[in-house]
Formats: sequence, C-alpha cells, structure tokens
Amino acid sequence: MRLQNRGAVPGDVKVSVYWAEPSTFANPSSWHLVRTKMVYNVQPGSVSFGEIIWPEDALPPLGHFCPVCERDHPIDPAPDKTLITSGTLYSKFISESNNFAWKNINVVDVLPEGLIDMEFFIGGNANEYSEVRFELEKLPKDTEVYVRILRRLAEGAELIEMQFEKVNTRYSYYKLTPGRVCYMRGIPFQNQDKSEIVLYLKIPSKSKEVHKKGCKWINKMSKANMVGFPTLSHAHMLDTIIVISV
Repeated sequence: MRLQNRGAVPGDVKVSVYWAEPSTFANPSSWHLVRTKMVYNVQPGSVSFGEIIWPEDALPPLGHFCPVCERDHPIDPAPDKTLITSGTLYSKFISESNNFAWKNINVVDVLPEGLIDMEFFIGGNANEYSEVRFELEKLPKDTEVYVRILRRLAEGAELIEMQFEKVNTRYSYYKLTPGRVCYMRGIPFQNQDKSEIVLYLKIPSKSKEVHKKGCKWINKMSKANMVGFPTLSHAHMLDTIIVISV
C-alpha cells in the first residue's frame, strides 16, 4: 500500500485491505476483509509503503475481483462506509475521498507453454486521446507477449517498447517487451469510440525434470522420453503479474 503524508508532522496510519466481487455497485457490506495493519512514523511530505500479507485461505477465486484499501487517521478519519447506498455514491466516494483506493484485477491461471488471450475495451470521443500502459516487469524475459488493436487507433499512437509484427485490413499486431513497461500513448478516438484490445500471452516453461547420472529412473526411460516436461503442478508455481492501466 502506498501512503503519502501531506501534513507537517509524522503520523501513524491504520490501513485495512478488502476485496469485493465484481459488480456495478460494490456495496461495502459485501467487502471481504483481508487484513488490517498499522503503519508507523509516516514522514511528512514523503511517500511510504506498507505491506500486508494476504493469507492463502482468504484469496478470491480465479477471475475478476476488486481490491479496496482504506486508510484511517485520527486527524483524517475514513468516511462512514454505511452511507454508500448506490453505485453513483460509491463512485463519488472512491473518487473524492483520499482515504480509499480501488482497483480492478483479473487473475488468470496460465499453463507453461500455453497461449492465452485477455480482452479489454478502450473508448472516448472525437478530439480525445488515451494512454494504455502494460506493466510487464515481472514476466520472464523469454515470455511471448503480443497485442492486437484496431489499425486506425495504432496508426495515430506513439508506441514505446512495442515492435510492429503484422497488419491486416482491420487490425495491427505488435510484440511487447517482457520485463519492461510498454506504452501506447496518444491513441486517437472518433466520436463515441469503443474498441477492443486483445493481449496474447505465452509463458515459458518454468522448470524441467532433472535426473543425476546413475539415477534408477534413467534406466527405465526410453531415450525418446529423456526430456522433462512440466506437469500441472508447475502451473501453480508461477509468480507472474501483469498490470494494464488505461
């Protein structure tokens, strides 16, 4: 959690982290508390980071969920969550309160050497521009990452850490650089524009089976099978995070 002390003296802050199921209105009564923690001696004018360990038995199911972070201090107390009774109030509450932060997260289980795709939408009106940022720092460097975007949107955008792959009459395809942050800046829109972006991802094999010379299993294997292949358990050993910001 990132905290900024805008006051003139150091302070201690209570931070609570929740998660909520995807909904047009994430009623606070349905939030699931992950953990509460005190962050001490946050210095004025500085940005500090607090860490909360998310218990394994409290993890949400795979798919989409919304983490919510609440910050509370005696001089700047967190607003009363029970006052949120509609989706409009929820959006106003999150956007206008400096005590709360909210994110959308989508968790996808990926098999090594398996190809998956993830879709999301961008949109706007004429004379408006958008930026999409792909945070790929935690991906292995031999990961294959590609993006498909409407051709007319890509032709007017500035691309950083992205290489042109191919184009057809409708879409442009680009290869992203794993281990880096990739940008599409100044994406131009037409009036009431809404377009799908597709991200393609292929995670490399994390590990291979290794046998020492003389191992009893070596004599039981045919030479054709003397190459280690990942098992399903390897898929759950991956520690890969992709952040897409629009």
